Amino acid sequence: MAIVDHYEFEVRDYRMIGVVSDASDNFQAIEEIEAWANENDAVRVKEYWLKRRRTQKGDVFEGTCLPK
Repeated sequence: MAIVDHYEFEVRDYRMIGVVSDASDNFQAIEEIEAWANENDAVRVKEYWLKRRRTQKGDVFEGTCLPK
């Protein structure tokens, strides 16, 4: 499985990055998002249960990162 999307958004004055994984479970998605963050000069927010969304292509997990 892999990271399938990412997007930037702001909460108050903080820039954040939403990262979407099509991993088969929450823990695999956390590992993929952590790896993506390390490769893209960001830090994953330490959430333990990611948001799960249904899409036409199947379920995805969504986590949040902060740029360094």
